[in-house]
Amino acid sequence: MKFYDSQPAPVSAWLAEVFQSHELLAIFAWRHLKVRFRQTAIGVLWAVVQPVMILLIFGLLFRTLGAQPTNQGVPFQASSICALLAWLYFSTSLTFATQSLVNHQHIITKVYFPRLVIPISMLLSSLLDFAIGFLVTVGILFWYGITPGLTWLWLPVTIGLMIFTTTGFALWLSALNTRFRDVQYIVPFLLQILLFISPILYETNAAIPTSYQSLYALNPLVGVMELFRITLLPGYTFSPWLLMMSFLASMMLFVTGLKVFIMIDEQMTDRI
Repeated sequence: MKFYDSQPAPVSAWLAEVFQSHELLAIFAWRHLKVRFRQTAIGVLWAVVQPVMILLIFGLLFRTLGAQPTNQGVPFQASSICALLAWLYFSTSLTFATQSLVNHQHIITKVYFPRLVIPISMLLSSLLDFAIGFLVTVGILFWYGITPGLTWLWLPVTIGLMIFTTTGFALWLSALNTRFRDVQYIVPFLLQILLFISPILYETNAAIPTSYQSLYALNPLVGVMELFRITLLPGYTFSPWLLMMSFLASMMLFVTGLKVFIMIDEQMTDRI
């Protein structure tokens, strides 16, 4: 269904429309996967190479500097790979989702369908990388003697929060990129900033002073990264209050991103 009213349709109606278009969503996701890995030498194995190389480089750097980015008795590589798993999904998805509407403008201007399908399909296609990265993560954890515990039952919730948070960012940036092409150039810079202000290559409690942690938790990625550590590392602890703050920031990001997307969607065909 298409809404021609001067007033934007309710958010629930837009989400229902996307759900009804689940087959189209799968088609876009599959098409993106085929195009993405066409004419690549190692294909999906990049999902293995990336985290391993990052861990090797930063592990060597911290050892050279004598720095200790962890403080809960977990080896740096084991602690970081848990957060890095979510980060690689986030950064890959956001890069593709930001440009997805502009890259599909030839379709958007000719045929009507829920525009939300396009950026969300980018997030779905990146789950293949995540699945491969998860296997790498499990292998590294086993290497350090870390085996699955009861906390692993939280994995569906943890992965859901990762996708939810990434969707919030993707809605904002993909919609704004249809109006301001500068956004696609800002994203790499934004990712560089987020890499260092999120607890990926260090633990929050090890690197951030207690007095600043409440402010730090307003970064939606903090809750995602630390929840992955809580889930995958038995005995790992983190403040429930800080997790809640980060989750509320993710929720605010998603709600506002959805509203901005819907507002821009009303005139997207004419202005993209």
